[in-house]
Amino acid sequence: KIIKKSKLGIAVDNGIHAVKNAFKNAFLPSSFFEDMGFTYLGPADGHDLKYIIYLLELARDLKRPVVIHLTTKKGKGYELSEANPQDYHGVGKFDVEKGIEENSQKKTFSSVFGRELVSMAQNNDKICAITAAMTSGVGLLEFAEKFPERFFDVAIAEEHAVAMAAGLASQGMVPVCAIYSTFLQRAYDMLIHDVAISGQHIVFAVDRAGFVGEDGETHHGVFDVSFLSSIPNFEILAPANYDELKTMLEYSVKAQGPVAIRYGRGSEGEYTSNSFDKNAPSAVLISGKDVTVVTYGMLINNAKKAVEFVGDSGVSCELIKLNSLKPLDTDTIIESVRKTGKLVVVEDVVENGSVSQMISDVICRNGMTCKVKALNSGDSFTTHGNTAELQKLHKIDVDGISDAIMEAHKSE
Repeated sequence: KIIKKSKLGIAVDNGIHAVKNAFKNAFLPSSFFEDMGFTYLGPADGHDLKYIIYLLELARDLKRPVVIHLTTKKGKGYELSEANPQDYHGVGKFDVEKGIEENSQKKTFSSVFGRELVSMAQNNDKICAITAAMTSGVGLLEFAEKFPERFFDVAIAEEHAVAMAAGLASQGMVPVCAIYSTFLQRAYDMLIHDVAISGQHIVFAVDRAGFVGEDGETHHGVFDVSFLSSIPNFEILAPANYDELKTMLEYSVKAQGPVAIRYGRGSEGEYTSNSFDKNAPSAVLISGKDVTVVTYGMLINNAKKAVEFVGDSGVSCELIKLNSLKPLDTDTIIESVRKTGKLVVVEDVVENGSVSQMISDVICRNGMTCKVKALNSGDSFTTHGNTAELQKLHKIDVDGISDAIMEAHKSE
């Protein structure tokens, strides 16, 4: 402070500061943070707990903005994970000695998507694939190996992935952008301004839709239906099994404008029939007269079992499976509801912006009176847990759906 009171002192201080910065820049990776007024501590070994505590105490005592830079090794301490960190990014129970995950499925929605895209790309050189640091997770490893010039992993930058897809589409390519549902919401602005407004033809493979399970509450794909359905020009499809996923992918690549295909993590269930038809956005799987049940995707398995279960008690349900969430087949739903007067909608998404709200709006606009029971995750964040536990928690398992049907049937 004393030195800076004279012009000579200021010049000396600036000179010393310049020398200090030049010396630091020669040995440290960056002075980026200090240029913004932060004190930079590091880089330090992120596995050295004692040294980390020392740095935290130092940062506390400095009484100013501090950045602590730690470097870590993914999978540190577990040899198998250190060698293949990507394979252990998100796992359930596994054999520690062998590193093999219990109940691991070789065939999943992601792997089926990846293989089908490779098959299609062999006959269509316009198809390219884009992802954001999820190459293995979304099933694109084989595509990356076979078509490296048509594969782009943009790292953790979903906004850029979508904007890049729009650029490629505008030049005649057919981009297939594969991103986890929970991360696609980062690119909401690009979905509107770069894609939908100009009607760019892009296929969005929305992986990990619905309850994801062991990846935790931050990874549940429960918002995509709400935010995608709010965007004009978007089409949203929901396959219930591998066959439908393949058919929907083939349709989407040939379609016009943006198309999103949302599917869950893991393998298909007992329902393996292919009910998708581009001219029929929904399918009536079971006819009935007492209660209308509407669902989509993998939840058709739970809903079908529940409908069959209550059927043994004399409750006749009409089960409607939605293949398309936008456009929504309101005609089929309205026709069924006029007959039953009671509706149960089953979804693994948040309630605001859900299909149940869309249907309720249509029913209201048509001046109809109907008892609506919406089964979803409500206005809350879904906690960590496996899929079965979470379905039970939100009452969209077989028992929960059965109870909702019986409750609707008994209501006046």
